Amino acid sequence: MFVKKNSWTKKSQDKKCFFFTKGNVCSYNSNEVKAMEIKYGTVDKIRTLQVSARPLIRFSLNEVNCLIASHSLNFLAEVDEGMKLVVTGYYNNRKQFVVRSYHVLGKPKIVVEYEKSLYPRKKVQ
Repeated sequence: MFVKKNSWTKKSQDKKCFFFTKGNVCSYNSNEVKAMEIKYGTVDKIRTLQVSARPLIRFSLNEVNCLIASHSLNFLAEVDEGMKLVVTGYYNNRKQFVVRSYHVLGKPKIVVEYEKSLYPRKKVQ
């Protein structure tokens, strides 16, 4: 059984469809079909490969090399080495896992740092 969701991109106006099946997500554009996978694991070795307006970040998730570019600044603020993560993406031709979306299991790094801060919190009256 497939559930179909249609969306339109602003740049190319190509129709993109997403199919959600048991365990896999398939997305296709007019020319390509990519089998999306869901992975779970612990983050190791966070590295910045390219610094630009949208940086390219590399990290390891249970010894699988992963790349993230779409939400990389948020990723750097929320994820630290040793945190548990669920990612959705696909493998490119170099056998690297390209991350489309991620979810942090537990508290994000920015929340943990805020809770440890030395500054007093506002008193609510």
